[in-house]
Amino acid sequence: RGEQSQNLFDYNFRTPGKKTDKPWSDYIVPDRRFEPTAISAAVLRMRNVTVEIAEDVKDPVIDLYMNFPSAKQDVLEKPTHPRRLHRIHLTDAKTFQVVESLPKEKVKNIIGDSDITLTFVPSPGVSMNFEKLSLSVFTRA
Repeated sequence: RGEQSQNLFDYNFRTPGKKTDKPWSDYIVPDRRFEPTAISAAVLRMRNVTVEIAEDVKDPVIDLYMNFPSAKQDVLEKPTHPRRLHRIHLTDAKTFQVVESLPKEKVKNIIGDSDITLTFVPSPGVSMNFEKLSLSVFTRA
């Protein structure tokens, strides 16, 4: 009775500040109580993502990588990269929200027990910005 079966770690990252067409990264230091092996769910939330897409871009995307801060645009051609967590397919220039459940087992394998780095890599010809970025991680208590 009254026992908590899930812990929530809600990590807020900084924002790019201005629109960028280059890979963008930020990291957080997890709470010392965070236990990566107990992850039961991970949710990516982004508020007011704004994109601009050049006219000649085919299949524009933004890829999300975890703990791969050196990711460059050439990695976009490797859709099975082990550190890629999510791909945002873009249809046109607009502002939108992202709430995506990330693959739990993949997050567990990548996250490690130190800093958590998220890296966003836009397709060439795509620029992006967002107002808020958070990663919510649920663990079994």
